[in-house]
Amino acid sequence: MKKISLMGLALLSLMAAGLSGCSSEDSLSRDNNNAAGVTIKASIDNPASRVAFKDEDSKLKTYWKDAAGVEKFSLHYTGASATNYLFVKGATTDAKSASFTCSSTPTVAANATVYAVYPGVSTNSANATTIGFSLKDQPGTEATTTSTGDVGDFNFMVASATVPEGGLSNVSFSFVHKVALVKMVLTFPADVTGPISNISINSAAMHNAGTYTLGTGAWSYTDAQKGSVSTKSDATFTLTNNKVTVWLAVFPEDLSSATDITITAKAGGFTYQAAMSGISFVASKVYSVSKTLAKVANFTADDYKTWSTENCGEAPS
Repeated sequence: MKKISLMGLALLSLMAAGLSGCSSEDSLSRDNNNAAGVTIKASIDNPASRVAFKDEDSKLKTYWKDAAGVEKFSLHYTGASATNYLFVKGATTDAKSASFTCSSTPTVAANATVYAVYPGVSTNSANATTIGFSLKDQPGTEATTTSTGDVGDFNFMVASATVPEGGLSNVSFSFVHKVALVKMVLTFPADVTGPISNISINSAAMHNAGTYTLGTGAWSYTDAQKGSVSTKSDATFTLTNNKVTVWLAVFPEDLSSATDITITAKAGGFTYQAAMSGISFVASKVYSVSKTLAKVANFTADDYKTWSTENCGEAPS
């Protein structure tokens, strides 16, 4: 069985923004092509780059998820039939190796370019050349080794390879991360008891959805896709020593000139906020942000009366 070759996690110091980051890349090797389908075997050595990871001793350690049917990627190539080739990992207790199997056997000619998209996406055809991806309504939680429903579901990666004469089973994939991850440690005032919800990163220049083109390796966005990246509305977080830790995936965007970047959250009917300095989010990096949030003043009846008096001529009773 061929093994994944891995690059170490490189630390990036971003003092101006109060951030730090790390980048990584991993490779998959294919093995065992048979009539029943295609099985892909892969192994992981630490430090590695997968969707399941934990902060241990200030180091980012990453793992395959253990449960069956959780890890998935889809295969795409020109001329494919109207089939979604989804490769699914079986159950394993070995965090460093796993097998992915597709129930169908894709027919791919030698010298053809094939793409793998992770996490696996459902499309009408594996012939798709563009992949739409949304970063809306994220769980906000650190990826686990057991299940979905965490930031790992939004850790978008792509790999490409040329099929050799020996066929698809001899292809070697090297996945590259196409989004960035942000780990936020947020501190709230002492009188806040929680729960905390609606946590978001905001800027008029940000996008929360985009389209990735497989051939060019580029993201594109429309004005309609502008918006905050946030946790889903029903996600809540419990304070520990007046802090919560939240993970969000963001698109690789240059916000270094933005002056309106904020982190916001809600607790007890109030909004809390902290400002962030401009930052350029780079794909494949994990950024760590520590911020203390302050309560945003809510409008009162007197506020509305004053505004109405000055602008409409008569205050409401």
